[in-house]
Amino acid sequence: MATQTIVSVDFGACTLKVAEFSVSSNGLTLNNFLTLEHGADPTKEGDNWEGISSTLKQALAQLGTKQKRVGSAVAGQSVYYKFIKLPPIDQPDKIKQIIRYEAQQNVPFPIEQVVWDYQKLPQTGGEMEVMLVAVKSEVVEQFYSVTTQAGYQSILTDVSSMALYNAYRYNYPEHKGCVLIVDIGARTTNLIFVEKDRFFARTIPVGGNTFSTTIASEFQVSFADAENLKKTQGFVGLGGAYEEPSDPTVARLCKIIRQGMTRLHTEISRSIIFYKTQQGGSNPTKILLSGGSSVMGYTSQFFREKIPGAEVDYLNPVSNVSLSPRMAEADLSKIVHCLGEVVGLAVRQIGSCPVEINLEPQSVVVNRANRQRIPAYIGIAIAVVLMVVLGSLKSWKQYQLVNQELEKVRSFNQGLQQKETEIKVAREKEIKLISQYTDILNTTAQKVYWAELLNDLNLRMDHRIWIASFQPDKTGGPRPVAAPKPTPGPQGKKPKNAPPVVVEKTYYIIEGFCLNENKSTDGVTKFVKNLKDSPFFDIVDENAVILALPTPSEDDAFFPFKLKVALKPTAEMDKILAQVSAKPVEVKRP
Repeated sequence: MATQTIVSVDFGACTLKVAEFSVSSNGLTLNNFLTLEHGADPTKEGDNWEGISSTLKQALAQLGTKQKRVGSAVAGQSVYYKFIKLPPIDQPDKIKQIIRYEAQQNVPFPIEQVVWDYQKLPQTGGEMEVMLVAVKSEVVEQFYSVTTQAGYQSILTDVSSMALYNAYRYNYPEHKGCVLIVDIGARTTNLIFVEKDRFFARTIPVGGNTFSTTIASEFQVSFADAENLKKTQGFVGLGGAYEEPSDPTVARLCKIIRQGMTRLHTEISRSIIFYKTQQGGSNPTKILLSGGSSVMGYTSQFFREKIPGAEVDYLNPVSNVSLSPRMAEADLSKIVHCLGEVVGLAVRQIGSCPVEINLEPQSVVVNRANRQRIPAYIGIAIAVVLMVVLGSLKSWKQYQLVNQELEKVRSFNQGLQQKETEIKVAREKEIKLISQYTDILNTTAQKVYWAELLNDLNLRMDHRIWIASFQPDKTGGPRPVAAPKPTPGPQGKKPKNAPPVVVEKTYYIIEGFCLNENKSTDGVTKFVKNLKDSPFFDIVDENAVILALPTPSEDDAFFPFKLKVALKPTAEMDKILAQVSAKPVEVKRP
């Protein structure tokens, strides 16, 4: 098997780490490793892209590699994580649609401004779980840009915590219990819970710069001086029964660092509780420390003190990685805590990994697709040139043939235009006939409607009632209540919950006489109740219908009454119209 060279670049918050590996039949070998500070100012927002670009060029030049394709990792402070539980879904396209929806709902930036990817996790309890990872497009674009400016091509953009997880799985294939990796960086601390085939990641905004910023504030010095003080004299104060350092400055410094570590421990404890309650995990039985800020003195003792139930050790990301002679001579204890991410990036490039996140910006995807199309474009260009050459050899004959075909097309087109005119005339005639048919149907429906209405009115009168007059009310009825405004719908579509058109009711006056039986008006009130049950009349309040109803005297054989009733505008008319025609047509209401 030929030896393959791999280059990994970890873009940290304050440092840049580059490594060269070789892959052979014996596995992965670390050939060289460099770590350089790129001059980021933690007191300012944003990344120092100019410093990152120049540092990357310097680091790759010192690395002396011939490989121009590199894999890189983005620091945790730039990344958004979300673990989402879903019902079991077999269709990958549907999963991606759901994840995209979740990204739109949860990522704190417009979805068009981020690059996102997801990783399916082992299924537990009948549910499927995926991890959503997103980062702003401009951040990834900048990493690709500085890599290109350095003369290299970025083929992979991973996340530092995921690269560290892959490095752990590569070097600890038979882990037991729940393992918590605590990666203490400059700006943030990445927590990675590993339990069987599952994992859970979280980023805490506490890191080495947190300690340095507090030191700078307490000692009234610059951040650079505070950082140097932390690295040269600082360690984690043990507290309790341990004796403080004799130097007051060192004692004060160690207390500040311990306070920062205590804050970090508080956040870790919260994350452990969240992992147990929300993710169904267990208490960590082992804690592995990693990252540049994890090597301060007594850090491991501090965590043994704070988390007594867990074994505390340092992560060894090269336990299954061979070392070149150059690296074998180096003091690995000084750099091993920085190798996790670059090892994980190398593992990604040699085969499949438990987590395979790739945050490629859209511009890179488009450029790759365009490069893949180049052979097709070349083939098309050659074909076009050949067609032109062949066409020039038979130009006159082809010209004649084209003219003949063109005449055929013109003739055919004229025939189509004539047919189009005939269809247009027939369509106009059809519309006119439909209009006439609709008018006839309206007239027929109204005749049937009034016959049915009068018949229904007659059936609802008992022997005491007879009607002398049934005519429209010329004074009009109450004005209709305005319909509420509809809920706006998507552009170009009807509004949701659109109210029906409000039609003003038609009122009629019924005048007649009622037989006087025992000076009672029950005959009229019973008639009104019967009208309320009619499908033709719209009666809500029976008392409001009665305009005149005098109390009869004993001498009156009959007494008059006067009613004002409204007709139902649509329901009965549609019913009658359906009986007249199998194809209902909108009709004018009486």
